[in-house]
Amino acid sequence: MITTIDGMQIIRVWKKEPDSWVLMPELLDRIRTRCNESGGNGEALATRMEAEFIVCQESIAAWVVVENGRIVGHTLLTCDSFNLVPELFVAQLVAPGVPRAVVQAADDEISDWARGKGYHRLVMITRRLNLRAWRKLFGFQMFRAILYRELG
Repeated sequence: MITTIDGMQIIRVWKKEPDSWVLMPELLDRIRTRCNESGGNGEALATRMEAEFIVCQESIAAWVVVENGRIVGHTLLTCDSFNLVPELFVAQLVAPGVPRAVVQAADDEISDWARGKGYHRLVMITRRLNLRAWRKLFGFQMFRAILYRELG
């Protein structure tokens, strides 16, 4: 299903959506770039996304916002299969300049899809400076602290 708002299309990227095949190379480039900018392994994540797409798995899911044939925003979700409560992690949400109404419509579509798959929670890991925005705009609440250390 493709939703159109204000001339922008919200598309779930998956094997059974014909438009996804054309969008996949650009999406993989975006995933690589964003992951590398965040200090992750962009190539590994993009390779996993590509493999999941080809075999039509759903441990990674992606939605894009397209305007004039180009991706202007994307959301990448991964599932946490080790938790007792089914959770989806928002691994990337990149939509600079995309109108709030479009982002909200995409969030609604993602939430409906996740509920239909039996997920009970969306978890987003974000920087402190973004906390207030995500809480205000989409109702995210503080859930747990994420700690890390470098293994350098």
